[in-house]
Formats: sequence, C-alpha cells, structure tokens
Amino acid sequence: IADNNVELVEQQFKTLGDGKFSQNGMWSIKKKLFPRNNEPPAAKKDSSGKVITSNKGLINLYVQEFTERLKHRNIESKYDYLQQIKERLWKFRYDKCRQIKSPDWKSDKLNKVLKSLKNNKSYDPLGMISEIFKPGIAGEGLKKVVLNLMNTIKSSFFYPKFMQFSDIYPIYKRKGSRMELKNERGIFILPILRKILDKLIYNDKYEDLDESMSDANIGSLKKKNIRNHLFMVYGIINNICNGDGECIDIQIYDLVQAFDSLWLEDCLSLIHI
Repeated sequence: IADNNVELVEQQFKTLGDGKFSQNGMWSIKKKLFPRNNEPPAAKKDSSGKVITSNKGLINLYVQEFTERLKHRNIESKYDYLQQIKERLWKFRYDKCRQIKSPDWKSDKLNKVLKSLKNNKSYDPLGMISEIFKPGIAGEGLKKVVLNLMNTIKSSFFYPKFMQFSDIYPIYKRKGSRMELKNERGIFILPILRKILDKLIYNDKYEDLDESMSDANIGSLKKKNIRNHLFMVYGIINNICNGDGECIDIQIYDLVQAFDSLWLEDCLSLIHI
C-alpha cells in the first residue's frame, strides 16, 4: 500500500469497531484505493457497424436499441390460438379485479413505505429525490396528498400519465466491447411516486407471495439472494467430491434479454394470488 494510502486504511479499520475482519470494510477500502474508470466511450457502433460519435446520433442510437429490446416479440402463427386464450383470460381476470375494492391504505402503511425509501439515489424522471418524502422532511400536508393519490389510483385502476415515465440508464456489463450496445444493461429509474405505490402493494401482498413461491425462487423475497442458490450448488459439489454422491451434470441457462421479452398479459395470468 502506498504511503499516502496508509492513513486511509488505518482510518477504515478504526471504523470497524471491534477490530474483527469485515468483508464489507475490505471492499470499501479496495474501491477507494483502486477506483475504476467507469466513463463510457465517446463512440458506439450501430447495427451496420458504423461508428457513431455525435451527441444526437448517440441518443437516437440508444432510443432505437431499447425500442427494439422492449417491443412485443412476434408469436409463431401456430401458437396464435394460445395467445388469444391467454389474452382473453387476462381480460376476464382484469374485469373481475376491478369489481373487487380493497380498503384504503392508512397513514401507518404509508409511513412504513416512506421510511424504507433509500437515500443518496439519483433523481427520478420528474426531477424528484427520495429524501423529500422521508419522515422528518415531508410534512403532514404532503403525506396526506400522497396517501390520497395512492388510494385514488388503487380504487380507480388508473395510472396517471406522469407516473408512467421511466429513465433508462445503460450500464456496461464488463464483458465484450464497450462500443457494442448489446453489452450494456438497461437500468430503469421509476418516478418516486410510482415506487411508493409499488411498495404499498408489495407490503400488502408479501405474505401471499412468500407462500406461493418455492425455495427455487429468490426474486423479490426478503432475506434471500443469489447466495441461496450458490449454497445449494456448492452443497451438491461438496457431496460429489467429498461424499458418496453419484456424479451428476449441472446445467445453467441464461436467456438473452429474457426480462425485456416478457409477455405482460401472459405473466399476469400466471399470478394466482
């Protein structure tokens, strides 16, 4: 470690308190001592291989890229009847859901959501940040307006236009050429008010989600992440290498842009809550 970084390391270990090893602390030191240059290149290639460098050209290129990614994929003609059945099913369920009115959210549920909003995040498409809605900053008048808005949306089954916008931030996947747009992942930044609504619905339905999903699912579940899957994989490997288990094949699939290609009506029809 360079002499000018010794003080940084000593200060970092002092913050650990009991002097024990902290993995998070070590990663924090690494990021400060060896920062990465994440600046995007000033040029990108279009579908024909032409290099685009102008600001307007790059903007148009990104618009074309994500418009193509998010468009509805064509279904083979032999499966048209399945598409019609699934869309009719979703329309039927949608009409039934509109007739079922759940109680309005109370202020305590809204306060729970507002407390969970994260600080130091980028501003949303409307130019707002999470901090203005946090307890201690947001006044009772603002909370009342937000609560009325959320309850109106729930009872009317209607999303206001201003809550339907989303900013897309392309993030390099750290593999492949940085000039190829296919090597960038789109991160969607939703309006803060949309996040508040999503969290209210999520909190209401979490117990049902948890009961309906198996241990093979980790998405959107509390206290679960990729380590749950790795624990199972490592356990199988350990049993084969050090135990008496028979040899097996482990196959891992990764569908290209699978999330972007999801069929909305089909996914919603698969929900049984």
